[in-house]
Amino acid sequence: MSTDLDQLRDAITGEGDYARSPDAHIERDTICQGCGYNLHGLPESGECPECGTPAAFSIKGDRLQYAHPKWLRTVRRGLIMTSISPMLYLPVTFVLGFITVLLIPVIPEWLLIALVLLPPGGCSVLLGLGAFLMTAPEPRLHGDESPLTWRRAVRDASILAGIVVPVYLVALVLWDRDIWRPSDLMWDILAYALLAIPAAIYGCLGYLRTLARRIPDPALVTTTNIVIIGLPASSVLFIILTLSPLQIDRGAGRFWLGVVPISLFLIWTFALIWMYTLALDSPAAQAQPQSRAR
Repeated sequence: MSTDLDQLRDAITGEGDYARSPDAHIERDTICQGCGYNLHGLPESGECPECGTPAAFSIKGDRLQYAHPKWLRTVRRGLIMTSISPMLYLPVTFVLGFITVLLIPVIPEWLLIALVLLPPGGCSVLLGLGAFLMTAPEPRLHGDESPLTWRRAVRDASILAGIVVPVYLVALVLWDRDIWRPSDLMWDILAYALLAIPAAIYGCLGYLRTLARRIPDPALVTTTNIVIIGLPASSVLFIILTLSPLQIDRGAGRFWLGVVPISLFLIWTFALIWMYTLALDSPAAQAQPQSRAR
């Protein structure tokens, strides 16, 4: 005798008393997980005429365990890059700084400058590349996605974030060496372009929250919401207490009151991104066997 739990499982998986006829056709708009083709009207037991993905693979809904395995691997690769980029910054800076001190007498000045600029420039490139991969377009949305979406906006910000820091650092060096004198307008453009970095980070958090809902993982959604609120709030507090030109008293107490919260939330942010990497392990493992039927 089947229990209520068994019936619920069969209703979700389409088995037991809820098994569909092999001649049943898809009665609503259903997007192919492999290429985005609309499967409406095709046999449920058939395949997508465009890419050969089994129709049953796409009928299951938008849970990540039914997503395209290759896309999930790309997202996880981006998550790993994004989460390790700040972890690499300090050790790489220390090692290159030590090497620079040893090599000062024997290598040209331009190479010393390049070694000093490598950690921040490399970190921003890795961060931007990670966010770019993390927001890779899902195959099932191919050709159906609006030109202006949250994913596209985050992706554009990630591209800019990966470019602007190296450009800004090179401009500083050229200006300091009196090789190139950027105009005030150029400096303003570069300074405002740096805002692409926090925009990419905040945008990735909002995008990742939608993935947590598709795992589904309510606890991860709640944690992400806390960070989405706390990170900008701590950033504003940091600016008010430490960077505001209107501030008169710049005592150590106010400085730490601004630095500590934003530092903790930044650490929490990149730890959260790593938590998403771990959270995608299970859906990715479940998606892989289902793809073998292709």
